[in-house]
Amino acid sequence: MNTLRKHAVLFSAAFLLAAIPALAQDENGVKFEAPFAFQVQEVSMPAGRYTATQPDINVPVLLVQDADGSHAAFVTYTPLDEETPQATTQIGFKKFGNLEFMDRITIAEENLEIQLSQSKAEERAAENTIASEDSLPATSVGTIAGDSADPQAINGSN
Repeated sequence: MNTLRKHAVLFSAAFLLAAIPALAQDENGVKFEAPFAFQVQEVSMPAGRYTATQPDINVPVLLVQDADGSHAAFVTYTPLDEETPQATTQIGFKKFGNLEFMDRITIAEENLEIQLSQSKAEERAAENTIASEDSLPATSVGTIAGDSADPQAINGSN
């Protein structure tokens, strides 16, 4: 039964990855440039330009991919209400030793933080090392994790 589930997940992931070029045209999400390698779920991402988009506004899943689409990962998230709006859009990372894990996204002028799900690799790293946190500036380019009935829910500037 577990083997069947694993194959179903792999086929589903392959199907979704085949759709990445179409999703890349969607201008919703945030853009950022990472000067260091990092991980999203179990996928290693090299330094470079990235976009985090929400392929389906009704599903709490983000697609993080580099500018040419050669590195991509899907990650689930939990939206968290913040007490005060954030001044800038940022991508947050947790660092364990020499490993950086994409951890959160905060959207400028919104009371929202998007907390990414922790991967098994991150859980293992957290067991052995104390984390440090850092963040990078990002540019919001449309709706992400907002209410699909309210297109102004999370708007950003270019």
